[in-house]
Amino acid sequence: MYQEHLALGRELLCHEGLQRFLGHVVEGHYYVSLWTALIALEFGRPVRNEVLHGPGRTPVVDMCLDIIRRHYVSHSHNLSDSQNDLVADWLAKIDARYEMAASSCSKPVS
Repeated sequence: MYQEHLALGRELLCHEGLQRFLGHVVEGHYYVSLWTALIALEFGRPVRNEVLHGPGRTPVVDMCLDIIRRHYVSHSHNLSDSQNDLVADWLAKIDARYEMAASSCSKPVS
């Protein structure tokens, strides 16, 4: 089932583009918002300062990470220690990826 979710998400992402694909985060059923956030970060590769089009101009990366963290916090008690470690490691890698991108964008060009 996991592979089917990823395949569908990647297909929608390619067909719709990142901004339109992110419209699915408002869906509350069957963890659609969580899958949307995960797939957007892993395969959509938004740039650190990219904002969601429309009112509010929410930073895409921050929104996706917030959705993932809220889900993780509310469900971490259902996970084994090794699963919690995997999630924590993945979140740290995603944070590092976008922090590194943000710091490289702010460095002056020599």
